[in-house]
Order: sequence, then C-alpha cells, then structure tokens
Amino acid sequence: MISINAMKSQLLQTGFLSVALAFHNYFKPAVCHLHRVGWHFISPLYIAEQYVIAYDYCMNKSTRGSAHVIIIVLIIVALVGVLGYMAWNAYKKAPVTNNVKSDGTKISYIDWSFDGSVWKPASTPPNCEQPLLIGAPMDVSKATSKLYPGQVRGTDFKPHGGLAVDTAASTSLNVYAIRDAYLFRGSRYIENDVIQYLLDFMDPCGIFYRYDHIATLSKEVKKLTDQLPEPKLDDSRTVSFSTPVFIKKGATIATAVGKTGNTGFDLGVYDLRTRNEASKTELYKTDARRIQDKEQSFYSVCWFDLLPPKERDIVNELPSRSGVLEGTSSDYCEIN
Repeated sequence: MISINAMKSQLLQTGFLSVALAFHNYFKPAVCHLHRVGWHFISPLYIAEQYVIAYDYCMNKSTRGSAHVIIIVLIIVALVGVLGYMAWNAYKKAPVTNNVKSDGTKISYIDWSFDGSVWKPASTPPNCEQPLLIGAPMDVSKATSKLYPGQVRGTDFKPHGGLAVDTAASTSLNVYAIRDAYLFRGSRYIENDVIQYLLDFMDPCGIFYRYDHIATLSKEVKKLTDQLPEPKLDDSRTVSFSTPVFIKKGATIATAVGKTGNTGFDLGVYDLRTRNEASKTELYKTDARRIQDKEQSFYSVCWFDLLPPKERDIVNELPSRSGVLEGTSSDYCEIN
C-alpha cells in the first residue's frame, strides 16, 4: 500500500487535499458532529482518504482507465463542494431584505460601487424622494458651531461638514441616523489616545452618509462594530461588515463624540446618483486636493440645506468652526 507521505504528496499534487483541509477547518464543528453520529463518510478528509486508497488500488492493479474515472469523479465532487461553499458564504453575507422604512414602505440593501469615474448600483435602485431630505443628526439647539462641507481645512480638502458643542463640559452627545439606511462599513482607530469610530451608511436609492469622530456607540451599533479589526493609531481604513444592518431614521447611533475638549463630529452626505455642480468646474480638473478623493468630493452635497426647516434655520445661523482662512468658504453651500 502507498505510504502516508506518498499519500499526502499525491493529494497535494491533485489539489484535493487543499480543498479537503479547507472544508474540514472551516466546517470543523460540523465535521466533528458527522463523525460522532457515524456520518464520517461525507467528511472532506474521509473522502480524501478514500480517494488515495482508490487511487493506490487502481494503479497497483494497472487499471489506469478506472483510476482516471475515479479522479474525474472526485474532482467533480470537489468542484461541487467548492461551489456549495461559495454559495453558502454568499448566503451568510446577504443582508436582511424587506426591512420597513419610517414611511411604512419596504426596503432592501443594494450595494453601490465606484468604478473610478461614476458610482453604479448592483441592481436597479428605488427612487429617492423629491425633494431630498434628511433628519437632524443631533439636537441642533445645543450646537455652537459648524464645519462647512467642501472646503480646504489645513492642507486637505474636506468634502464633509460637521457640528460641535464648544461649551460642553463632557463628550456626551446623542447622534441620530439621518435617513433610513444600512450601516454597511466602518472603522475604529486611535487618535490622541482615544478610540474613534467612522461609520458608513447606504440608502439603497443612492444616498450615502458618513459619521466620523464618534466616541461611544449605541448598543445596536456596538454589536456590529465589534467585528472591526482592533484599533490602530491613526489608521481609519474602513472594513465592510459581513451583513449590512438596517438602521431607521432617528435611531440613536452614538451617545458621545470626539474627545475631551473637542465635543464635535463630522458628517458627510453624498448623492451617488449624479455629480455635484462644483465637480464640473475647472477647479475640479486641476486641483489635486479635490480630485484625490473624487468618489466623495464629486458627489458631496450641502447637507445643511436638506435639514427640516426649523433645524436648517438654526444651523445656518451657527458660526463657522474653521480657521480664519477657511471661514465660511464652501464649494457646495451658498454662503449668506
């Protein structure tokens, strides 16, 4: 009979052992259960073992034709298994569908991706309401200043805006979901020794919004962000969640923001259906800072204008939090 080492060598050459081990490791609890109940004959490693025995038998008997048939059959079995694994993994990542929006209509997740030029939905999206509206991200009566979306701050162009409570004695502040949307991506990172969260939400109709500098999350959101990699210093690269979670407009996202002495958060809103007017100007053809993150800068909107009338009036009256040079400048907002 063939030796164990030769068995492994032959399996590795055919690639069957790799498939068997991958299945065995991924479904280890299920495989162990199969052995306990006597169904070990469908275990991937058991199949691999039987493959070697059959191969050795056929080759020793010089029945090469039969060996080839067995090899082909086992390859087909392996391929079916791989396809089944891929389908199961895709099913596991599929988001819950037919969630109910605030207005009572049903909603399902649709992925949007940027191809370097435009944003495209994975399937036909529903229509957004007209005119486009968002809810208040916080109790804006508590805000003391704002950041305009679409301005250079420091050395970088910032397509997002923000709100702050400069007189706050702590970082406690409730932050709310501004649209019915799916929380599909996020990041946690360390800035000035404090863990901060960045959260990305997608309304399937094509409205994407992002919160940054979130400090303490609601329980519902915290469960999801526990999937994120451990935070690293100044590394805010985002990771997609295995299953996007539907968050209703008005739901509490966070209960604290920023850090001690800086109670504020960033908010960017992006209409992925069409480029904004600023992106069609000459400046957006030549300024590297605006072109660098065009998947955001070309689609950002002045979200102040999308607030309910009462909240819009309050925010419009807030002073700018930016420095003297940036002040009230904005590529997207009309400055009164």
